[in-house]
Amino acid sequence: MEPRGKEICEKLKYIRKQIAEANGICYSPSTCTSTGFCRGTCPACEQERSFLEQQLRLKQLAGQAVKVVGLVSGLTVLSAQPLNAQTTEQLNDNTVMEWDFYEFPPMGQIPPREETQIDEMAEFVAENRSKLFIILGHTDERGSEKYNRKLSLARAKYIETMLKERIKDTSLLIIPVGASFYEPVIPNATNEVEHEQNRRISLEIYVPGHHKGKVGALIEYAICKKMGIEIPPGIDKVFSRLSQQSYKEDRTKKAYDKLAKKLIKLRADLH
Repeated sequence: MEPRGKEICEKLKYIRKQIAEANGICYSPSTCTSTGFCRGTCPACEQERSFLEQQLRLKQLAGQAVKVVGLVSGLTVLSAQPLNAQTTEQLNDNTVMEWDFYEFPPMGQIPPREETQIDEMAEFVAENRSKLFIILGHTDERGSEKYNRKLSLARAKYIETMLKERIKDTSLLIIPVGASFYEPVIPNATNEVEHEQNRRISLEIYVPGHHKGKVGALIEYAICKKMGIEIPPGIDKVFSRLSQQSYKEDRTKKAYDKLAKKLIKLRADLH
């Protein structure tokens, strides 16, 4: 049996049990009897997840606050949920929603599961349309940094297009950013189950300084570009130089943090 897959399965069961207990839902995880290869989820796990989602939605429809708690190792029990343990009735400026997308098909060929998740994203944005949203595309750690930057940005732009097609509001402020493999859920992934956890989309309400290192700088840079703010040649030069260095080095991370702060100040000075 695949040890990592079994470990993921147990963690997800633990999370589901925590959420059920926090919301007064009667739920008892089934005992896994599988002796074959384990990917971390199976039809029985999906049935439990669907049951819990249904119970939570019924509570929401009844006007009850739903508590989302118990995140372990960045793994989510539902298709999407706040990552800061806020209730769904109390989303605030620190709210981050995360969706898993394992395939990015051509426009108009979206599988039903992805359709549902994009509809959820659109609802989240529509309910908070006065906010500035950041869509972060993430990849697994295979392939070159340059390739993954392009791939992750393409994924973020794909979701941006899908959201705008659904909401149709020209005033929406949505900024796609390619985060490459800079923020993996599972660092140094070794198998496909772990790689899948790293391939995802994050949709969040923008909070200055929420992300650190290279991703933080990429977000601030993208916001300035989107708003048509002219970036001084000196900052552009620093950004280009840092891009040639290992993003994992502490000194590089600190340099990116300084760069992000300069971009935030640049924006503030102009407004």
